[in-house]
Amino acid sequence: LVRFIEARQKMVDQISLAEKTINTLHREKEASRQVNDHLQDEIVKKESQLEKMEAGMTINEGIIQKLEIENKELTQSNRELLEVKEKYKKVCQKEEEEREDAQ
Repeated sequence: LVRFIEARQKMVDQISLAEKTINTLHREKEASRQVNDHLQDEIVKKESQLEKMEAGMTINEGIIQKLEIENKELTQSNRELLEVKEKYKKVCQKEEEEREDAQ
């Protein structure tokens, strides 16, 4: 009878320990789920930020292309203005020489 009571108590202790282990595992599982949910939310936020950054980069690339075209046009315009300036200088110089020759 004593062995039976000891064996029964041992089984009760093992069952109690198993129940505590199961409860601990359930709490850890819930904590893991909450961490996982939080990380999933963070992933969604980061993906959204990344999409916005990529959209911004696309917009910036378009702006850069427009600015490059505008820069080429302005560079060409400046060359043309310099050519006109040189021609004007030559005309003025020629007129000055003609005036000097006339005197």
